[in-house]
Amino acid sequence: MAQPAPLSRPPKQSYRCPPLADLARQLLFAPPNRRQQQALRAEKLHDELLPDTSYPFDFLHYRITRFRTERVDSQVFPGHDILPDLRLLIDRLTRSAPIPITDDDPVHSVENLAATLHVSTKTISRWRKAGLRWRWSLDPKTQRKHLAIHTPALDKFLREHPALVPRAASFTRLTSAQRERMILHARTLARGRRRSMNQVAMRLAHETGRALETVRQILEKHDRENPDHAIFPDRSAPLSARDRRVIARAHRMGVSTAKLAEHFARTPSSIRRVVGQRRAARWRKLNLHHITLPTFDRPDADQVLLLTELPQHLQAPPPPHASPPHDVLPSHVRHLFTQPRLDSESVARRMVRMNYLLFKASRARDTLDRYQPRVREIDNIENWVDQARIIRDELVAAHLPEVLAVASRHWVSLPPGKRSASLLGDLLELGLKVLIDAVAGFDPSGERTFEKFLNWALMRAFASHTPGPPHAQRRPDEQALLKRMNTQAEKSGVRLPGVPEAEHA
Repeated sequence: MAQPAPLSRPPKQSYRCPPLADLARQLLFAPPNRRQQQALRAEKLHDELLPDTSYPFDFLHYRITRFRTERVDSQVFPGHDILPDLRLLIDRLTRSAPIPITDDDPVHSVENLAATLHVSTKTISRWRKAGLRWRWSLDPKTQRKHLAIHTPALDKFLREHPALVPRAASFTRLTSAQRERMILHARTLARGRRRSMNQVAMRLAHETGRALETVRQILEKHDRENPDHAIFPDRSAPLSARDRRVIARAHRMGVSTAKLAEHFARTPSSIRRVVGQRRAARWRKLNLHHITLPTFDRPDADQVLLLTELPQHLQAPPPPHASPPHDVLPSHVRHLFTQPRLDSESVARRMVRMNYLLFKASRARDTLDRYQPRVREIDNIENWVDQARIIRDELVAAHLPEVLAVASRHWVSLPPGKRSASLLGDLLELGLKVLIDAVAGFDPSGERTFEKFLNWALMRAFASHTPGPPHAQRRPDEQALLKRMNTQAEKSGVRLPGVPEAEHA
C-alpha cells in the first residue's frame, strides 16, 4: 500500500469543510508530479471562487482532481469556508511536492516581498490569514524549498485590499522618547481622575493612533519593571483559573455582576468578560452532533426551516401485534410507552429542523471569539440548542411505543421458559438507548422513514441481546428500572415524559 507523502511539520490550521480535509489526505498518496498538478488546479480554483457563493463538493472535487465522484448527496459549502481550506490544501500538497520556480511562473519569497513593500514579514503572515494565497516552491539552484507568494495571488489580494500596503508601510516603531512621553501622559490621566488602565490606554491609543493592545502592553511593562513608581499601583493581579470558575459558577447561581465585581475588586465589564469566556469555553467542549443537509446553506433556510409551523398530527399508540401479559409490563414505566405518536410527515419535519438548529449552533460556536465572545452570539447558540433538545425529546417520547412493540414481539417469540418481567425490562432499557442513538444519527434526506430505521435498529439490538442468568429471571425492582432508564436518558441530555422534576434533578 502506498504511503502518504511526509510533511515537514503538521499544519496549525484546521479544515472547516470535512470532505476537503478527507480529499487532502487522499491526494498525499499521489505521485509528486500529480500532486503539483492538483495544487495548480486548486490555486486556479481558489482565485475564481466568490466568498458569498455556495459550491457543491463534487464541483470542487472535479476541479482539483479532474475526476467526477459517484456520490449523489454532495454537500454544499459557502465560499468563505472553502477558500481557507483550499489554501491549506495547497500548502499541504506543495509542502510535500514543491513547485519548481520558473521565469514563466514568478513568485516572491516572503523576505523579498516584505522588503519590496516596506512591511514586516509578520505583516505578510497576517495577510496570509486574511486571504493571501501561498505555496511552497523549489529553488532549482539550491534544491531547497521555501514558502513563496505567487505573483497572480499577490496582485489579486492587493486589488481586493488596496489600503493594506500604505497602512502597513506607514507603520513606525515607537522611539524611547515617545514611550517616555506616553508614560508621563498616562500618569497625568490616571492621577487627575480615577481611571482604569484600560480607560487610559484607550485614550492614549486614540490620541497617538496606536493600537490599543500596544499601548496597554507598554503601560503593563512599565508597572511591572517599576513597581515603586507604578502608574496603577492598586491594580489587581490577573484573575486565577479558580477565580474564573468561581465567578462563572456564582453568575449561573444568580449572583449579580455588581456583587461579583465588588468581591473580586474588578470592574463590571471584567466580570462580564470572564462569564462570557467561560460560557464560550463550555460550548466549545460540547459535541453538537448533527446531520448536514444541502438545504442548510440556502439563503432562505431560516424562513423555510424555522418560521413554518410544525405539523401536530398525533396518533394514539396502536396495540402491538404480540403483547406480553399486562401484569408483566412494569407498572412504573408503563406511562412511558403509551405516549401519543407522530405521523411520518411530522417526524421528518422535526428531524430536519432539529438538525438545522444544531447546524446553526455548531457554526456559530466555531466562530466565537476566544477572548471576547459576544453575549448575544452565546445566547443564540443556547437558544438554538434548547429548541433542538425540545424537538429531540418530542421525537423520543413519540417513538417509545414503537420500542415496546418491537420488544414485545421479541419477548413473545422466545420459549416460555426464557420469558420474564426482568427480561422485558432489560429489553425496554436497551431499546431506550437504541432510540436515543437513532434520533441523533438518522439522516432525514434518505429514502427510509425513521420508523423503518428505528425498527431495524431495535431488531438488530434485541437479536444480539444475551439474557441474564436464571437467578435474574425474577420480577425486577420497578422503581430501580425507572431510575436506570431516566439516568440513561439524562446522560444523553434527554428528558423522559411524565418523570417528576425531582427524578430529573
